[in-house]
Amino acid sequence: MISPVPNQAPRINKQFTGLFYGWRMVAAASAVRVLGAGLHSYGFTVFFLPLSQELNLSRTATSFAFSLSRAEGAIEGPIVGHLLDRYGPRPVMLAAVLLMGGGYEPMLWILVGMFFISGIFYSLLGRPWAQPKPA
Repeated sequence: MISPVPNQAPRINKQFTGLFYGWRMVAAASAVRVLGAGLHSYGFTVFFLPLSQELNLSRTATSFAFSLSRAEGAIEGPIVGHLLDRYGPRPVMLAAVLLMGGGYEPMLWILVGMFFISGIFYSLLGRPWAQPKPA
């Protein structure tokens, strides 16, 4: 339904009109957080045995790796909270994106190197597997 008055949003559902918009955002964020925390905390058990078997790790070593990831979050949480309170979310998110991009940058050069080496290898080899077989 298009509102007849410009710059005025139509009311979609009258039962939520008395509910403060912020509480709807809190409910949506809580639902997303509950799902994310459940997948992060309990979803690891689905991959536990395949990871330990594929990497030939003991259960202790696999559990230790997961414990370190949780400890990292416990250590960085107060630091990020302090930075958010002091500077606000925009500069903290900018720094986080730049740090994440800097972490992925070496992987980009590895990928470029793999394409370069495979290109040289294929050009020197002449792709013998793609040639038709003699009859």
